Amino acid sequence: MSSEELENLYGEDVDIVGQQECSLNPDELRKIEAWLEPTDYLNDSSEFNRHIASRAPDTGLWVCDTTQYQQWHNTGDQGSLWVKGVPGAGKSVISASLVQHLKATEKAPVLSFFFRHIIESNRRSRNLICDWLAQLLKYSVDLQVALNAIVDTKLGHFADEQLWGYLLLGLSSFENVYCVVDALDEIEIGEEKDFLQRLNNLATFRPQHVKTLMTSRPVQQLQSIIKNASIAHISLEDDRVGKAINLFISHRLESMFEGHNPDAQQSLHAIICDRSDGLFLYARLLLDQLIPVLASKQHLDLGEITSTFPVGIQVMYNSIFLRQSKSTGIRTDFQVLILNAVIFSSRLLHLNELADLLAFVYPSNNLSSAKTIVKLACAPLLEIMNGEKVQVIHHSLTEFLLDSNRAQHNPSGSFPQFPVLDQNSAHKRLVLICLAYIQSGTLTNAVSISDDVSRVKCPRCDRGHASVFGRQSLITLSLTTPSETGHTMQINMTLRTMPSPAHVAAFSGMSNYLKLLLSKTEDINSKDTEGRTLLHWACQRGHLRIVELLLQHRAILDIEDYSHLRPIHEAARRNFASIVLALLKAGVNPTRSTDDNPQPDLEACARNREGESGTALDYMCINGHMETIFVTLPFLETRGVEEALWRCLINGKSEAVRAILTNTNVSLSFVYTGTTMLYAATVGGNPSCVEQVLIRGADPNAFSEPRLLDRRQHSAKPEDRKYFQSTALHVLAERWGDDNRVHANEQILNMLLKFWTP
Repeated sequence: MSSEELENLYGEDVDIVGQQECSLNPDELRKIEAWLEPTDYLNDSSEFNRHIASRAPDTGLWVCDTTQYQQWHNTGDQGSLWVKGVPGAGKSVISASLVQHLKATEKAPVLSFFFRHIIESNRRSRNLICDWLAQLLKYSVDLQVALNAIVDTKLGHFADEQLWGYLLLGLSSFENVYCVVDALDEIEIGEEKDFLQRLNNLATFRPQHVKTLMTSRPVQQLQSIIKNASIAHISLEDDRVGKAINLFISHRLESMFEGHNPDAQQSLHAIICDRSDGLFLYARLLLDQLIPVLASKQHLDLGEITSTFPVGIQVMYNSIFLRQSKSTGIRTDFQVLILNAVIFSSRLLHLNELADLLAFVYPSNNLSSAKTIVKLACAPLLEIMNGEKVQVIHHSLTEFLLDSNRAQHNPSGSFPQFPVLDQNSAHKRLVLICLAYIQSGTLTNAVSISDDVSRVKCPRCDRGHASVFGRQSLITLSLTTPSETGHTMQINMTLRTMPSPAHVAAFSGMSNYLKLLLSKTEDINSKDTEGRTLLHWACQRGHLRIVELLLQHRAILDIEDYSHLRPIHEAARRNFASIVLALLKAGVNPTRSTDDNPQPDLEACARNREGESGTALDYMCINGHMETIFVTLPFLETRGVEEALWRCLINGKSEAVRAILTNTNVSLSFVYTGTTMLYAATVGGNPSCVEQVLIRGADPNAFSEPRLLDRRQHSAKPEDRKYFQSTALHVLAERWGDDNRVHANEQILNMLLKFWTP
């Protein structure tokens, strides 16, 4: 994003609470923004702009008139508003409309993120965090200073929890700020529970100042996690949605009929409203199909026209594919190949890329005709956006194509069904096509490109087809058999180094390929240019099958890479509990510290506290990885459990604290680095942590000697240090002026006074 685009993102009138006065220069801001790798959210083809473009006049803002919206917007009682509706009900258009409306009417930053499952860069919560940090950056000097201090360290070294902490710092810089999250149901819910819990907690984070708006389908799994009582709810199933669809249909029909044949227009209007059944998407697709029909008929037979209207969105999708194939003469296997490439690619493909693919697989078509075929084959269910990127029009279309139960809806076979797409078969075919393309000689005159250029368009697209189709097959033969020119193909993951095939297999999760390589005497403990072994990569990427394979082959478990990290550190910091458990069962010690490090580990530096030893247990507790902590507890001695609790408390990880207190007999009288459990909880600043130790008998009058926390002692020699005795109330008083913790400090004070005895 250019600085000019950043300048225009919100406008200039933003109310900012007290913070440092001096901001960074434009070059420094651009460096931080590039480091964050945000999505191209201001691009004309961004999700926001797509939905704004599809909005009909006078629609999308009816939500603002509801009681729930008014209460969320105007009071400090409710920090979050959750809009729920079935697929195709217009949730994303409402989100985009509200973003546009809030930017135009509020003197406040408006952050937005549109999840999209089929787009790699819009699929994960980490993308949202980085986007929001980039969107806040210009206006929060505190955030600028904080990120500038770490910008020279790889972004990938930071856990999501740490980046979220920086986001909360930025959100604390404003008198008011709005956060809009669209299509929550399109994330991997099972993998994103930590993020969803953070989003749940955002409802009570400065609720008078930080306003969060979410949209999703009414998914039970989401509702079981996001259940904060201060969240207001709106359902898109009432008459107001019908009125908005009514306006949309009227607008489209008026542009079709241009004042002619008002009776036919009125009749069609009534029929389409009835058939749409609260779905904007159905009405839009049906009207798109009607335009050429109405244009071709001089005399309208409404009975004939309406008899062809499909019943429901699934039947609509099926009929469009079949009709498009019949009307254009494009074979179904062409449609399937195009859809497989669009849906299963890790980034959006361009029209030319799809045409090249089609022309390679079906050589009878030249590139020009292949391009025409791609445009027509699945229209209008594939959109060609600015820059000629191609994507499906809606997530429900992907679900339709992958639905293996579709045949059950048509047991008699009374109408033909478009083929169901199979993920494994699709990935296998795409891999083989890519390998055949490479071996066809097309790269004879290839020009090397830099890493920066290759990844700028899709910085996080690192999951290839081979990682999905991990079976031993022709892929294995292609990767291990010399080509006609006598050179062995090797995959270059970073374009700066050439890792061994075994490292590639461990990185990508290709277990059968790695098994084959290990059978050919591949060195199981070989290191890449960063000192990482196969086990390092498998643990970092979360590939349990690879880890188990390496353990079976007796890989060395505790090798440090050049950053002094062991494999268990990689798994622990990313909450891969099953991998951590496998390593613990194999004998790895979770409390073993890294060796002396001339460049201290990032996470220890970020905490800015002495005595952080850099163990796997540290990483679990710092990030509050409850699942990983839970599987580690049986492998800890009593002191290890106590230390784990202390670290979770001082980092404010309430759920992890609850897990430890519930599943162990840990003593609250434990003192670590001179401080009690209650003192650590107070430093952590999470009222829930403080409450949990108080109700279990922690003494608010107990004194601590904060040997490793008192900043006044950092510069003194150990023998000259004087340790000051203080209680939890003392440390709370020291932190009372922290603007980011005003609400939390008040809650903690009330609890300490409640349990305090003179």
